Amino acid sequence: MAALSPGMDVESHCARCKMDLMHVVVAMVGVEPRRVRCRTCGAEHAYLAPQRSRASARRTPRAAAPARAAKPRKARAPEIDTSRSRPYRAEQAYQEGEVVHHLKFGYGVVERRLSNEKIEVRFALGPRLLIMNRAAQ
Repeated sequence: MAALSPGMDVESHCARCKMDLMHVVVAMVGVEPRRVRCRTCGAEHAYLAPQRSRASARRTPRAAAPARAAKPRKARAPEIDTSRSRPYRAEQAYQEGEVVHHLKFGYGVVERRLSNEKIEVRFALGPRLLIMNRAAQ
């Protein structure tokens, strides 16, 4: 095999293409290529040995990742009587116990009024703070 020099082709791993591809040597340090340019995507990057040779060069296998504990599931929202719901609008006022229908969060129950302009509503995905009594813009 001929010695490498800038301008010659070499196989390298391209991080952008995520594949072992042919690259053009751009810079050398001694006899090792330092920077290469991918012939496929044109990206210039540090020389990376091809994946297949790096995988076999590993000395020790990786330890298995520890098992993760399952996340506790959120409590399901109580059954909501949607027949008495009204669409959520920031301009309107709401009372505790009212059922609202939000375009993004779905049906929910007003749990408490935090102020004259804020309410806490429990949706299936969990509680959310919403505004109320705001003037239309």
